[in-house]
Amino acid sequence: MQREIINEGESVCDYMVYSEIGMAERIYHRWKFRAISNLAFALKLEIKK
Repeated sequence: MQREIINEGESVCDYMVYSEIGMAERIYHRWKFRAISNLAFALKLEIKK
């Protein structure tokens, strides 16, 4: 599921993604933040909120 979101080439709004995959908005944003955090950690980058 995460790979689907990342591999999409076109520009899509968040609400379009989580509604299409049938996920609650809050859970989607948690998963997205975790995925970005994991990527940043792997690339040795810093995340600022």
